[in-house]
Amino acid sequence: DGLSLDRFPAGARIDVSGAAAAATQPPAAQPGPAAGASAEIVTVRFILQLGKRSSKEVCEESFVNMPTFQDIQDALNKCFPRFATEAVELRHGDMQINSDSAWQAVATKAKAKAKERIDVAVISKRKPFQSFKYDEGMALLGIRSTHDLPEQLTPELHLDAVLPEQVARITGWGTIQDVMGHVGRDLAARALVSNPLDCAKEARCRELISPVLMAAVLIAGAGDIEMHAEFHVDGVHAGGSVDWAIVYKKFNIVVVEAKLFSKWEEHLGQLIAEMVGSREEFATMQLGKRKEEVALAMPKVASWGIMTTGLAYKFYQLAWVDEGSQGSHMVLYESQPISLQLDRGATHTEAQSKAIKVVAFLKHVLELQVASIKSLSLPSAKRQCS
Repeated sequence: DGLSLDRFPAGARIDVSGAAAAATQPPAAQPGPAAGASAEIVTVRFILQLGKRSSKEVCEESFVNMPTFQDIQDALNKCFPRFATEAVELRHGDMQINSDSAWQAVATKAKAKAKERIDVAVISKRKPFQSFKYDEGMALLGIRSTHDLPEQLTPELHLDAVLPEQVARITGWGTIQDVMGHVGRDLAARALVSNPLDCAKEARCRELISPVLMAAVLIAGAGDIEMHAEFHVDGVHAGGSVDWAIVYKKFNIVVVEAKLFSKWEEHLGQLIAEMVGSREEFATMQLGKRKEEVALAMPKVASWGIMTTGLAYKFYQLAWVDEGSQGSHMVLYESQPISLQLDRGATHTEAQSKAIKVVAFLKHVLELQVASIKSLSLPSAKRQCS
């Protein structure tokens, strides 16, 4: 019991009589214990800990002879697959296991005490998105401040442009004007029955946000681009639900956070964690990167985030900057707030006129992101809503 047979070399003979087990190599065996010699069976028990308490999740892996630190990491990912994409701390008693030398110290201590089993506590370091403050978010990027967008984007929305064929067929709308006319009427009606200037609950603000996001997705290419509310993201350092994720080929090309008040910096740490988490999840789950490699994945693909109250929108771009011999690093750019100020009694044409600026900006961002992802030559399979 507890022996993982796939850990033994091909052709090995296993003797499990009594409490001990030995593996004997045939003469033509690969490097390992000499033919006829007894191999030591070492069992490592991983104990998942939530906070300061041990959970009931325990997993054991057995090895022929003392495993290496890399063996320990591989076994952990096998026992608890989610930790392949999650930052964890490994401990043995008061000893932290974070390197080959640290693990060798644990192994030496176990050998000295003739222990056949080594207990390793697994402590998750992943934090919920909403717990990230401004400084913590900046620390994820290794930066201290933001920068204005190099060029303040002022894209235009051509209202007479024809919609994608699939959108026109399903909705019955023919042009962008049809979409924006619907958005204007929707926002005006919502403002009439519930004064947007009196938003005391986040849910009321969200009612003004969803129609605007939907319009940009429809115009930029619905079907290929998807929009999901309360979308779960598992990054290496942080995880949780984002208010909206706009997804293309399984990558969250834009994440959106709704807030009651336009205290942008106060909530920026959370948005940064969501942007970084989206990159980490995509790099590990879709690109097959190890969690130690995700920071350098996709340097040519930016991440975008939006902070909005429903009446004001602020865009953030996380991008890599290459400085030649000095290497490359992450930079966080921010736009000026775009106002969508509505009050009770605003007409549908007034609401449409104000929404156009936000929709045009977001449509442009989505098109940029789609072009970047296409350059990666990824499969087109869609991610299911979770």
